[in-house]
Amino acid sequence: MRIAIMSTQPPRECGIGLYASRLINALRKKGHEVRVLSFKGYDYKDKYIVPIISNHNPFSYLKAANYLKRNGFDKLIVEYEYVFYNLLCFPFFLLLARLYNIKVALEFHTVVPYEDILKKGIFTLYHSALLLFTDHVIM
Repeated sequence: MRIAIMSTQPPRECGIGLYASRLINALRKKGHEVRVLSFKGYDYKDKYIVPIISNHNPFSYLKAANYLKRNGFDKLIVEYEYVFYNLLCFPFFLLLARLYNIKVALEFHTVVPYEDILKKGIFTLYHSALLLFTDHVIM
């Protein structure tokens, strides 16, 4: 199976990137072809990491979705931490992936951190809307 994983990756210091690296290695050992869509601005050592995402460039999300389509990926696994992704462009990216018939799994790493009821409500509504574009959710 051709799998794309959207996540941070070393050398960026981040526990989610380390988790994703272990997942990538396990999937490769099972015989899957895995590519990683990650963020621009880092010197990646793995040749299968595609530095394509920029939070300051909304078109990078369109470029990432087109990369998935052009390369015939079957599945996209997103290691989702809300501070990593552009809140306006990310849902559009997920919609495009679904329109391109790519199965989407969204792995939440932060679940409603706010004590303030208004912030908690907005956070919950936004993340609930993301579920419309996914096949699997892991929390």
